[in-house]
Amino acid sequence: MSISFVTLVDKLYEVIGIDKNHFDLELKVVYKCDGGDGIPIPPTKITSDSDLKIWLEEMSYSIQNRTPLCVSILLKLTPVGEGCSQNASFMPETERENR
Repeated sequence: MSISFVTLVDKLYEVIGIDKNHFDLELKVVYKCDGGDGIPIPPTKITSDSDLKIWLEEMSYSIQNRTPLCVSILLKLTPVGEGCSQNASFMPETERENR
C-alpha cells in the first residue's frame, strides 16, 4: 500500500469529521524492540512520507505485531485565516524603567 503523508492526513480529517482550519492532527506510533522483552521506544511522530513508509512496512510483517496509529486532535490557537499572519513578528510590550 502506498499513500503519501498529506493524503493520509486529509483522509483522517475526513473520517474523523473535523475542520482542518480549527484543528491539527498529530500522528504517533510506539514501536517495540525485538529483544524478547518488547521494550517500548518513546512515541515516534509521523511527520513525513518516509516516516509513514517505515510504519506501513512494519504493519505489513505480522497481524499479531501490528503497531497502532495514535491520532491526537489538537485545537489550533488561532484558526487559519483569522487574527495575525503566521509570518508576522510580535514583540510584547514591557514596562520601561524609570530613571
